Amino acid sequence: MFNYLELYSIMGLSAALLVKGVIMIILGLMVGSFLNVCIWRVPRAESIVFPRSHCPNCRVTLKIRNLLPVLSYLAQGGRCSYCAIRISPVYPLVELITALSFFAVFLWGPSGFVPKLVGIILISTLIVITFIDIRFQIIPDLITLPGVVTGLLIHGMIHVSRLAGWVDSPSLTGFTFWDSLLGALVGGAVLWVVAVVSEMMYGQVGMGGGDVKLAALIGAFIGWKGVLRALLASFFLGALIGGFMMIIRVKKRRDYIPFGPFLALGSGVAFFYPIERIAVWYLNAVGGTLPI
Repeated sequence: MFNYLELYSIMGLSAALLVKGVIMIILGLMVGSFLNVCIWRVPRAESIVFPRSHCPNCRVTLKIRNLLPVLSYLAQGGRCSYCAIRISPVYPLVELITALSFFAVFLWGPSGFVPKLVGIILISTLIVITFIDIRFQIIPDLITLPGVVTGLLIHGMIHVSRLAGWVDSPSLTGFTFWDSLLGALVGGAVLWVVAVVSEMMYGQVGMGGGDVKLAALIGAFIGWKGVLRALLASFFLGALIGGFMMIIRVKKRRDYIPFGPFLALGSGVAFFYPIERIAVWYLNAVGGTLPI
């Protein structure tokens, strides 16, 4: 079917590309609905499987018409159909962010099915962690520790498959178990050092253990070079956004600002647009050069 659609274009874009993009957006909306369940239940130590989705206020089990991503929220006017309590706009926001992230991975992510799948798994995990960290100021071990193991297993299986000659694709060249392991160690070690130094300098915890484990998770998925890029981007974004929040007096200098969302944003930058390209762009803009 897609080969047939390649013959046609819409506004200069391949019809096949547009159809695949729509499929990814629909898939992202569906996954985003599940991520909402994780965001609500994991911090409360509830099962993400049972019971079925229900209103947290009236406890009525929701029907399919109440669970359509974004559409149900809009059709119900942002309220529960049964008790009329207001539904948080975070629910459709998570679904939209997930859908757009899936579309971005499909369109601009690394080539090859497996690298894109790895990106989707990582981004889905980071979305859950981001919203939990913003709401509860925690990064659950229930997510980060299995996430580290998952990253190691994915890279390990790909590594073994390539060595055995079962798969041979240029897009899988960077997937090695040792790169994943080193990424987890480097990511965790860098943030652990930052946590220790900041506590010594300022007399308060500047980086929690959850952030350290999250950095290890990211490293397990994108390797040691990737996690260094992600950390560099996250520190920059953290300083920029944190500084702006203090300027507009949303936060004070010693107020706690969750670092998990900045790690997630930094990982996105590293995944879609390597830091080296940003450096090249900047130096070209100011008339400099960068030897590569």
